[in-house]
Amino acid sequence: MPISSETLQLLKEAIGFGLLASVVAFVWSPFLIRLLHKFNITRRSEYDATLAMGARKSKEGVPIMGGLLVVLTVVALTLIFNWDRRFTWMPILVMSWSALLGGFDDLLNIFGNKRRSRKLKQIWRLILVHKHLHMRVWYLITLPWSVFKRASVWLSSHPGRGVHVHEKLLLQFIAGAMTAWWVFFKLADHWREVQIPFDGYINIGFWMIPLIVLFVMLTANAVNIADGMDGLAGGALLVTFSALTFIAWMQGLQSIAILNAMTTGGLLTYTYFN
Repeated sequence: MPISSETLQLLKEAIGFGLLASVVAFVWSPFLIRLLHKFNITRRSEYDATLAMGARKSKEGVPIMGGLLVVLTVVALTLIFNWDRRFTWMPILVMSWSALLGGFDDLLNIFGNKRRSRKLKQIWRLILVHKHLHMRVWYLITLPWSVFKRASVWLSSHPGRGVHVHEKLLLQFIAGAMTAWWVFFKLADHWREVQIPFDGYINIGFWMIPLIVLFVMLTANAVNIADGMDGLAGGALLVTFSALTFIAWMQGLQSIAILNAMTTGGLLTYTYFN
């Protein structure tokens, strides 16, 4: 099947913007690295237990928050060249929201104090004996949240200074909810359809909302779980965003194709320095 001139032009634009993002990220990356070193935003053994493991010892003192290289490059280029209130503003908002969460977590781990977390036994004791009735009622009402907080500790690699797991899950849920609202209420009806292999499409209606929320939360945590080795997160994300660029191009979604291509370009530079 021959490729139309419009489709070929979109492919050229996507590749061009991907290369532009890679070059821009490469140009300003030395400034970011110097800035992170200047403010001692580096990996520390007091909160990263993996630095005691073999070759990981050499990672102490290496700058963190390198994801800023991708996020700030993509946000800036999108605002200048690819701002589309229908297709790109929500992905950029969610990307920025997630970057703020990750950056705040890193800064707390480095510069914050150890955070207090009461055990359930202590909370139950306060419910029974606290001298103020309104505080006993408050601890009782918030007991399910306290149970969730304590249960989430088992999912954390180093609870203490940074953003705790229950807080991350709550903020990721908000990001997923924003995305679901955008897809369900701002895009066309066919965006509520999912493809059934060998059987066409089916409109799942309201069920698209919890599906998107779950998808956003799972993919956000998948990166955290997979990360840990040099190039692992960047390499996995390169494959993902390259595939998303290809899918958007095949469907003729110009703004989304360019956005994913720019993210791919930024990730190329990020992975090189990582």
